[in-house]
Amino acid sequence: MSQATESQSAAVRARGNVLVVAGAGTGKTRTLVDRCLALVCEGCSLENILMVTFTEAAAAEMRLRLRAALRARLAECARENETLTPALSLSKREREFPPRAPGARNGIDTSAASGAGQVEGSSELVEHLDKQLALLDTAHISTLHGFCLQLVREHFYELGIDPEVNVLDASQTQPLIEQTLDALFERAYAGDDAGAAAIHELVRVHGQGTDGPVRALVVRLHRYTQSLPDPQGWFAAQLERFEQVEPVQWRAWLLEGFNEWRALWLPVLRPLAPQVTNVAGCVAALEAAPVEPSLPEVATALHAIQTADQSDWPRGSKTTLRKSIERFFSEADFLRSLAAEAPTDPLAEDWGWVRSHMTALLQLAREFAAEFGRAKRELAGVDFADLEQFALRLLREPATGALTPVARHWQQQLHYLFVDEYQDITAAQDAILTALGRDGGAANRFLVGDVKQSIYRFRLAAPAIFTEYERRWRSGGGEGRRIPLAENFRSREAILDFVNALFAALMRPAIGGVTYEELQFGDAARRQPLAKAGDSHQPRVDLHLIAQADSAADNGHSDEPDSAQAELLDLAAIEREARLVALRLRELKESGHPVWDKDRGEMRAVEWRDMAVLLRSPKGRVEAFAKEFARLRVPLLAERGGFFDSLEITDLVSLLKLLDNPLQDEPLLAVLRSPLVGLSLAELAEIRAHNREPFFWMTAQRFHRELRKDEAHAATATAAAAWAKVDAFLSLFAKWRQLVRHTSLSHTIETAVADTHYEALTLAGPRGEQRAANVRRFLELARQYDPYQRHGLFRFLRFIAAQQEAEVDLEPAAVQGENAVQLLSIHKSKGLEFPVVVVAALGVRFNLQDLRQEILLDERYGVCPKVAPPDGRRRYPSLPHWLARRRQQRETLGEELRLLYVAMTRARDTLVLTGTTTGDGRWGAEAARALNDQEVLAGRSYLDWLRLWLAQATRDSDWTAASAGQSGLLRWNLYASDDARLATPTEDAAAQAESVVAGSTLAADELQALLHRVSWQYPFAAAAFEPAKRSVTGLVRSLAAADEEAAPIAQVRRQQPAVRIRAGAKSAKLSAAEIGTAHHTFLQFVELDRVGRVADLQRAAARMTTAQILSAAEAAALDFTALAAFWQSEYGQRIRARSDCVRREVPFTARFSPVELGRLGLSAAPRLPADEFIVVQGVVDLAVVLDQEIWALDFKTDHVSAAEVEEKARFYEPQLQLYALALARIYRRPVKELWLHFLAVSQTVAVPV
Repeated sequence: MSQATESQSAAVRARGNVLVVAGAGTGKTRTLVDRCLALVCEGCSLENILMVTFTEAAAAEMRLRLRAALRARLAECARENETLTPALSLSKREREFPPRAPGARNGIDTSAASGAGQVEGSSELVEHLDKQLALLDTAHISTLHGFCLQLVREHFYELGIDPEVNVLDASQTQPLIEQTLDALFERAYAGDDAGAAAIHELVRVHGQGTDGPVRALVVRLHRYTQSLPDPQGWFAAQLERFEQVEPVQWRAWLLEGFNEWRALWLPVLRPLAPQVTNVAGCVAALEAAPVEPSLPEVATALHAIQTADQSDWPRGSKTTLRKSIERFFSEADFLRSLAAEAPTDPLAEDWGWVRSHMTALLQLAREFAAEFGRAKRELAGVDFADLEQFALRLLREPATGALTPVARHWQQQLHYLFVDEYQDITAAQDAILTALGRDGGAANRFLVGDVKQSIYRFRLAAPAIFTEYERRWRSGGGEGRRIPLAENFRSREAILDFVNALFAALMRPAIGGVTYEELQFGDAARRQPLAKAGDSHQPRVDLHLIAQADSAADNGHSDEPDSAQAELLDLAAIEREARLVALRLRELKESGHPVWDKDRGEMRAVEWRDMAVLLRSPKGRVEAFAKEFARLRVPLLAERGGFFDSLEITDLVSLLKLLDNPLQDEPLLAVLRSPLVGLSLAELAEIRAHNREPFFWMTAQRFHRELRKDEAHAATATAAAAWAKVDAFLSLFAKWRQLVRHTSLSHTIETAVADTHYEALTLAGPRGEQRAANVRRFLELARQYDPYQRHGLFRFLRFIAAQQEAEVDLEPAAVQGENAVQLLSIHKSKGLEFPVVVVAALGVRFNLQDLRQEILLDERYGVCPKVAPPDGRRRYPSLPHWLARRRQQRETLGEELRLLYVAMTRARDTLVLTGTTTGDGRWGAEAARALNDQEVLAGRSYLDWLRLWLAQATRDSDWTAASAGQSGLLRWNLYASDDARLATPTEDAAAQAESVVAGSTLAADELQALLHRVSWQYPFAAAAFEPAKRSVTGLVRSLAAADEEAAPIAQVRRQQPAVRIRAGAKSAKLSAAEIGTAHHTFLQFVELDRVGRVADLQRAAARMTTAQILSAAEAAALDFTALAAFWQSEYGQRIRARSDCVRREVPFTARFSPVELGRLGLSAAPRLPADEFIVVQGVVDLAVVLDQEIWALDFKTDHVSAAEVEEKARFYEPQLQLYALALARIYRRPVKELWLHFLAVSQTVAVPV
């Protein structure tokens, strides 16, 4: 074994509380084992050591390594005993009680730790080590949950729970969660007290009429609070806050938030101030506010910023410089709206609207926690969160937090605590370990981790706890000592140089709270082949970028790109990148790329198993990589999408969905195509062609009923085969449906699997063993659900959906050890290393969906709701929601940086980076400027960050001009999306067909049959040329296109800007479509009680800008005079008078026959027969839904003169009448008023209904 480094030795020798900051590849596991061995050799017993690991696998590895270390030490003792035999002649008492050496414990010399002891080979030490080997299997080496379970079982009587308590997994707790929620909400719906009414109101406002979102919120609150040391204390503090009449805490947060916001923006604005006086005014306003400002002083500063922004900007600076800091002005507007002087205090108004809802939510969540706990106790079960909370109850007094006698007992029992991966600890877990550890002169905690590798925020890990220990123990005095391990023994020096340069620029305290500390190259003399001299100073990092054309380029339409088309574009990009990765890896393999073999201690040619492809999220990309790798004959071992995504489980879940409700086409077709039934595509087509029933279940039944067995044999062979399979399936289905109603769910599934020989069929197919194991695992899952059978099949399907949404992976582990490239998620790669690592899909945007939730849970701000005004206006962020979203965005982006760091530090010899960029031309644009926090925070993909850093590293704003290049740290290659090397190979179908025909000879009857087949025409060809779904605007466009030659020249003006901007209005050169969209967005969200004056509308636009509903450019493009004129008109006043009945942006999807569309002049499908139909979707701008009738209004932003209004109204008349038909079907009442309003001329036209 190689000699330990100075920092590793210091960590082994150190006593007291020690925090080891172990960077990637710095030998932390070795350090843990060496320290434990040293303590054992000093006389400590494994019975007195607690070693906590993050996973069971890590615990098993730690036990294995410690066993090997103990055996190696025993072997050393055996060799040394040969020279120390005189010592064995000592008396028994002398052997049992030798002279105590300095630093010795229990009479055993501690010098073993340094390897220079004088009695290391004594029989006492041998006996002690032998005993420790015997104790190793029962030593306290486990996950924290494993230790907590032991604690709970030993002290069950103090908790009042079953001594044989068992740990419930997700498959067992999820039905209990649903059961508990059902009981809670059913009780609330049946109740008539104030609490029930509050829950009703909570569902109405934050569930928008359904309890699903509120149920999810309750579960999220429960899981969050269970990660805290004192859940009940947290609930009490939150409820106490919302019981206050005034928003005292919110006002304090406004001042704190302003200070933090100021500190973040000043470093960005100061370098710009000399260039533009407007920015200089903003800087002066921020600097003029005191360090601890009052609310009026904050308001003064924010008003000064508004004044500076509204002043004239120098020519050209508004579209360049201001755009780069546009978010600053938007955020200033939001803060000003809360600090502004007004008759009604904005904070107090918001507070009044959210208090009752949040109180109801908190009480509901607290009640859920209690009832869910009781339900688990009835089953003698606990979940992982219970283990932590029970352990805390045993170790600390709930009322005071003081240590209990149980904690004192364990403190005496445990002389040393080792905890690995402390950066991923939660607050509750930290409280447990603190209670078990000692402080002062007897301090004994040894905490190991690296905040740069904290990547489990989704599991509620709190890396700030580790950071706080670093801050407190950094000096080495007082509570503890901090020891950094920085010598990396994994990666080549060239890779470390790149990693250090990149993350020193990107990681910073403002983003995730991390200050980057560089990794150092390990002992070069010991690893000479990996020293920089051996690299010939060549970069070991490759960057490969595919420049994809911007698919969102302006095409003259305001409609968003078709989602299916966008999906196809994304799939094509994924396949191109997968092919690029496969080509690069094949090139490395074929060239015999040298890698370091640790076991042999020499360089050798790379093997497939030496390579790994890492993805942030493999979901949705695995198949593309597998396909492209197979085409290039590169073996790939891919991480599959998960248990519930496997084909065999999809089949079984689809069958259960049918048993619940057979009128579901997608699961029915999935079952019919699966081995459960085995219909081919041709047979499915035969059934569909037989009749046109609306549901395929009815189609299949009618096919079976009308096509008797003898008729089926007389028909085509395809029809006969289809009938036989449908006949067998319907018979079995009736049997299964009876079973699921009267027996257990597991018995029903077992019967279906046996009746169809499904397990045998999966076993005979590809990956048969794995697929059959999945079927058995699904049966086991159903058996676990059987005790909850009374909740029904629907509840089990809901449980499955919840498991899929939570991405719970139940699939048995894949077989490892193949000579193949591995494809892993970055999370799964943590703790691993590979000679060649590819970090792919760097251009994929980060998932920030969690930040858009209606209610955020934040460790600093607590429950943070959006505000839902009682008059139904658009929701907007409350102050804590805005602050929490900003804080959590920084935390999320910080974790994304750490994920990238983890991925890159898996590489030993070669690191390859790949990504697909959009053709936005921004690469290298920042070469002349230093990076600031805001620029890093603005990144939305790993490539965004690489773009920022590369521009600085190359100091060349034109570094992408060439297709390839190199710096001292990396090489790069750029590819066009149509690069021939990335094209998927396809067969020349025409040449192949020609070859087949030329080499064939057909008889006359065979030729006639062939001609008959190729000349056959599909009987529903007209329908094949029509899309399944049309938009209303698409139908209008089709009508206009068909009539284009006869259209008057005036109609060409539709291509002109949609809204005429009045003199003095500000425009950022938005397109016509964008200006129209801005007006529709504003009209959708504007508060109808504040639209009477231009000033009211301007204030509403400003508020929408701060809420990021509108951009500043969109708000500037609004024609407020025209908007105010409408709301002051007769029609506007009628609508405002019934504002409680107004529905805006009403989406609809409705089915219309060609005859109905023809009556409206919208017959865009003349070839369709009368019995066909077209599904039409659209959005009605505004509808007033009264008890007996409906009024509908559509706003038009066309540039039109007063003389053209009548003609334009005729053009849009069919569209409005189609809206009327759809609304009448949806609300089952007639549309009595139908209006078109042209904003450009402030004129409303009544359309005949």
